[in-house]
Amino acid sequence: MFLEKENKCLLFGHRKNCRQYINDFIPHCEIALKSDIDDLWHRRCGHSCNQSLKQLGLPTISSFCEVCTRAKQCATPVGKGPRRRETVPMVMIHTDICGPIVSKTFACEQYFMTLIDDYSRFSEVRLLKRKSDAASELKNFCQLNPSVKKIRCDNRKEYVDGEFLKFANEAGINIDPSPPYTPCLNGVAERANRSLLEKGRAMIFEYNLPKNFWGFAVLTAAYINNRMPNTSIDGHTPYYLKYNTNADLKNLRVFGL
Repeated sequence: MFLEKENKCLLFGHRKNCRQYINDFIPHCEIALKSDIDDLWHRRCGHSCNQSLKQLGLPTISSFCEVCTRAKQCATPVGKGPRRRETVPMVMIHTDICGPIVSKTFACEQYFMTLIDDYSRFSEVRLLKRKSDAASELKNFCQLNPSVKKIRCDNRKEYVDGEFLKFANEAGINIDPSPPYTPCLNGVAERANRSLLEKGRAMIFEYNLPKNFWGFAVLTAAYINNRMPNTSIDGHTPYYLKYNTNADLKNLRVFGL
């Protein structure tokens, strides 16, 4: 037995011993389904904000996300004023090393290095066992991207001494280090690291995954960030500015499932 109004089920029941019995449960499938889909896309996109989801035409969440609150606590940002931006991809790169991270990955990595294109904000991540591995990874990156002519970094010796500095001088690459103890002057890479760690923590917290999954989480966060609208590039996605086409989001899945 069903009671319907405007093609919507208001209540239902069954007949037994010549009597009509009404079930106490009233389904709310439409509401539950929409809420689940909204939440699903928020999680698939690494707990990205509603503004980014809306710009991509994806559902936004209206409920409170406890995981985001736990994962995205930060200090007040420091303003540095306007500066000139590159007008073509892969000419200037921002880079920074994050770590050591207490829990090693399954491959014993404790650090990660970010490499961000100044024009498109497209980011790549390299997982490192030791900080000293950064020089060879950065050298390989520049050899694969010969258009790179300038690198903005902090004052770590991995950037301004030894093997990589020799390679940079030979390749005509200008190293632009920030002064010691001024991480805010390497802001693009610092903010990228913060975003990767926030998303990575959120994805690990959600399913209480072991902390040594952080490497997979950071790599996934970079993949997602490259496909999310970025306010510093007028709401475009880094993927679009680098490849001049929109990324396909159909392959995104919730991390950890």
